[in-house]
Amino acid sequence: MEYIDSTWIEVVSNVGFPIFLSMYLMLRTEKKLDALIAAVQSLQK
Repeated sequence: MEYIDSTWIEVVSNVGFPIFLSMYLMLRTEKKLDALIAAVQSLQK
C-alpha cells in the first residue's frame, strides 16, 4: 500500500493536480461504463 501512495504522490507532483484528477475520474468512469455495458448486454439475452 505504501508503494501505491508514493506513486500517486509522485504523479501529482510531476503532472499537477488537475491532470491527476482528470486521469482518476476517467479511470472511474471507464469501470462504471464497463459494468453498465455488461448489464445492458445481459438484458438483451
